[in-house]
Amino acid sequence: MEPQLDRVKRNAVIAVGFSSLAVLILAAAAPVFGWTFLHAALGTACHQDPGRCLSIAGLPMALCARCTAIFTGLFMGSALTFVSAPTRRPALRLLFFAVGLTALDVLAEWVGLYANAVIVRLVTGWLLGSAIALMIGSEEPPISNSSVLPSTTPVQI
Repeated sequence: MEPQLDRVKRNAVIAVGFSSLAVLILAAAAPVFGWTFLHAALGTACHQDPGRCLSIAGLPMALCARCTAIFTGLFMGSALTFVSAPTRRPALRLLFFAVGLTALDVLAEWVGLYANAVIVRLVTGWLLGSAIALMIGSEEPPISNSSVLPSTTPVQI
């Protein structure tokens, strides 16, 4: 049964990686080719504020900077899981850290500590996307025999 789980997880990571890459390519191609239907489609997942989008040839991409970085992180994190997949606990810690850091960035900007810090959006988005991909591709730590087998010491009553 274990090889089946590995295959399912591998396929999920591949699907996340390639679909993220496809979204990135389409988001970059949309302004270049004038594909307004892609702006509408990607607008269901992203606010697409032109002041917060990266530009290609002076035209805003179909995703904001943070969403672009999240999809980049998903793609790169998916590739990284094939090099070295983390165990579940460190991957979960990284995911909580990334979510917290992203929430802190949103809150700091919302209360007016700074405005439109694109580099911060790129870093927090990339970290969040990578953490999600690493969590999807994470492995359960091996179970030691001592936690599965009953104790050999007799129980005294």
